[in-house]
Parts: sequence; C-alpha cells; structure tokens
Amino acid sequence: MFSTSVFFTARSVRSILANLGLVKLSLLSGVFVFGLMSSLVSYAAKSVDIYSVQELVVNQSDEVRKEAASRGLETVFVRLAGSKAVLQAPAVQEAIAKASIYVSEFGYQQTNKTITIAGASKPASLLVMRFAQLPLEKVLKNNRLPIWLSNRPDILVWGAFNRGKKSYMDAGSVMARSLKRSAAKRGLPITSPVLDLSDRSSLSVSRLWALDEGSILDASKRYDTDAILAGRFSKAGREWNGNMLLLHQGRTQYFSANGTSQNSVARSIIDQVTDHLASIYAVAPNLSGDERFLTLQINNVSDFNYYASVIAYLESLPLVESLNVVKVHEGRLVVKANLNSSINRLMNTVKLDKKLKFIEIQAPSPSPGSALGGVGGLNSTTQLVATPSTDVIHEFVWQE
Repeated sequence: MFSTSVFFTARSVRSILANLGLVKLSLLSGVFVFGLMSSLVSYAAKSVDIYSVQELVVNQSDEVRKEAASRGLETVFVRLAGSKAVLQAPAVQEAIAKASIYVSEFGYQQTNKTITIAGASKPASLLVMRFAQLPLEKVLKNNRLPIWLSNRPDILVWGAFNRGKKSYMDAGSVMARSLKRSAAKRGLPITSPVLDLSDRSSLSVSRLWALDEGSILDASKRYDTDAILAGRFSKAGREWNGNMLLLHQGRTQYFSANGTSQNSVARSIIDQVTDHLASIYAVAPNLSGDERFLTLQINNVSDFNYYASVIAYLESLPLVESLNVVKVHEGRLVVKANLNSSINRLMNTVKLDKKLKFIEIQAPSPSPGSALGGVGGLNSTTQLVATPSTDVIHEFVWQE
C-alpha cells in the first residue's frame, strides 16, 4: 500500500497527547510512539499475497529467469489493478519489459512436472519469485491506474454437476481445483464448503442446481464469508457449460461460460467475478484532479493506542491521498481526509475490512467541533462520523 501523509509536527504531537490526558513524551517514549505507529498490522477482511508468483522453467539461466519474471509481473499487475486491461498501459508494458529489477527475492524448487518445447518434454523446476510492492504501486499511482488492496472479499464457492444425475462439487474435483487455481492467479480468496451432513441438509443438491438463493444463503451462514458464489456445471458433447451467481452486498450477479475443458470454464468465470469485484473495491483514479475532502470526527479517543490505530488505519487506505489532523480536544479527534477516489469507494473498503461498523442515519451535519457523544474512557461504542456537505451523516463504530 502506498504511503500517505499526516500533517502534524512534534509540537502538535505533544499537544495532541496533552489533550488526550497522557503523560509528557520523553525521548524514549517518542521512540515508542513511532514504533507503535509503524508496527501496526494491516486491517484485512482476508489478505492475499499479491506479489508472489510461481513459474515453471526448464533451467536456471538468467535468460530463462528474465522471461519468467516478465510473465510473473504480468500476473502481479493484473492482481494489483484488478483488471487485465492494465496490461495495455504503456507504463506497465515498460515495467514488464524490465521485470527483473522489480524482483526482490527468488528461489527454485524441484518438481515432477515437464515442459514441452518443440515436441520434446523436458523436466521443469519451479521458480518462486516475490516482487517489490512499493515500486509497482508507484507505477500504477503515478499513471493514474487503479489499485486494489490486498484485502479481498472471501468467497464461499458451491457447485453442482449433472452427469446423468446431479451431484455436489467437492473440493477435490477438477472443477473445484480449477476454480481455486484461477482465483489464486487473480488474487481472489475462495473457501470450499465441507459438504457434511449439515451442509447437505441445509442445501440439497436439487436446490443448489436450481440456484435457489434462499437455500444457498441459509446454508452459507455458518461460514461467515463476505460473498457467495454458487453454480451448476454440465457437459454437452465436447463442451462444458457453467452458470454461476454471486451473492454480495445484498445483490445478485450472474455469470456464465462455455469451453472445451473445465479449466477454461473455471478461468472465464473467475475472470468475470474478479473484474466485477474490482469495479467495487479497486481505487479508481480521480481523473478530474479535483480535491475531495471529507471531515471525520472520532469520538471518545482518550487512549493513545486507539488514536494511533485509527490514524494508521485511515493512512493505510490507498484512496486516502492525505490526512490532516485538525483537532484533538476533550476526547474527540477531528481529521480531514483528501480522497483520490469517491466516498462510495471508501464506504465499500471500510465495510469489507470490518474495522468500522457502518450505521447510516438522517440528521443535519454537525460542525467538526460539535459534541457528538459522551466523553470519557474508550468503550465499545467509539464512533467515527464522516461529515460531508450533505444531510447524511456517515457513522461508524470502531470494532478493534
């Protein structure tokens, strides 16, 4: 995640701590504060490893490794932007052409697989590479291309087959493995149901085949995932057919694919699903160049750990271009965020991360300095209130 800025000085930090009722900073405690700010972990729904890839190679030569690095970097850019369209950008093509300079570490593993070259099979090694995060994000950011956080919605995947009779898709089937492999390549986390007696009684194979949304939702409650992907697969002649629905954010989206193999159908479905989710979560550039400011008030911030956690979380969001601490007074923290994308994208991100529970109420927008709640010790009702220039207050509850 590329860094953002918080505009406060050492003097303002001391003032903030004084307002919070904390002890004076000594040099040692100052070091502790900076260590605390830098060591906070990311806030994820389910974090995926965007920057590691594996490529089969026939040898360990520099030339072969450079070619594999170019292929691997294509995969990383698609994961990071959420769309294959990013590969058409000149800046991305230039980076791919010199992919080796972005490799931060690599190694080889033995396999029992082969690569066919000119009709001859050759034993293959697995080249495992990790690419540097910040330089790649900088390429996209500097060229106003989308960026999708490593926090991705976890998707529960149900499937049914019709091979003369209807049956469940178990995790070891060709289709299930193909879906999981395609999802991993696109940076999408998926979960398979255990298909025990509870699953089968909650969702019969006939109800699954009928794509009965009510039954699918009921059976999925035990898994508590962010989205549900359910579908049916059949083969007519030499062609496989797949039809799936995605249940996410109270909406239903339908996807279909045909192909000569289960792998091609799975790859097409996952590409469609990932493109759809990226349209919701990837940070689209603000092409207008207009500044989009949003004032946030966080109540009951009387503990510096909570103050640091909220600031670090907001800073970690790539759609927050900059963050300015306006005021800390009597347990209330007021910040102004400059967004490089829409407020709606911010809402989608915080809902997915589940660190801020969203509550929407209709009320006049208060001024940043107005009292919006009790002052005192931190409790489970710590609230974050966004106050844009509309009559809708965006209210959250901090759930750390």
